[in-house]
Amino acid sequence: MTTAVLGSSLLQRSRVENGPNDLHHGLNVNEHGRTSLSVSQLAERTFLCDAMLGRLARWLRAAGYDTGLATGHENDRVLIEAALAEDRLLLTLDRDFLEYKAARGCTLVLEGADLSAQARELKRTVGVDWLFRPFSRCVVDNAPLRPANKDERESLPTQVQDRGGAIASCPLCGRIYWTGDHHERMRKRLEDWGRC
Repeated sequence: MTTAVLGSSLLQRSRVENGPNDLHHGLNVNEHGRTSLSVSQLAERTFLCDAMLGRLARWLRAAGYDTGLATGHENDRVLIEAALAEDRLLLTLDRDFLEYKAARGCTLVLEGADLSAQARELKRTVGVDWLFRPFSRCVVDNAPLRPANKDERESLPTQVQDRGGAIASCPLCGRIYWTGDHHERMRKRLEDWGRC
């Protein structure tokens, strides 16, 4: 079965099953609302956001996490199957996912209605480090960024070239990223979420 969900590597999975009404649906969450994932599991954590969480997906990518994003045309079962096959934690606001036994161990139903609340919830429940590998992935298509080549650098406005700093390029879509005002505002937001 093919899906339009962006994804990548398959990692070995260990599943923990909790009760069917657990909002963290199979994640081993302690009394403080945190999972018992090890540091290496957190570092390797990959995500799949349903279509309602497009902004969150882009911010997870900005933080450096491999984060797939559903197109909105997949049904719930397809998203669950993709999350399981790609060893991703499925993030959603849709409580209907709690009805699927297959979602246990791979689904987190977020309660936060706005982006900042969702960011705090991810830090609290699964230990998302919002400064994990900042600006190492394309926020649009999730590809790991690479240093921009000479032609890409020269295609930028002179003031950007003269500013110095890292310039990266997405090998899939060709977008070029550099440190500027927008970068600094994004970094500040990531830092703020990291202090929550």
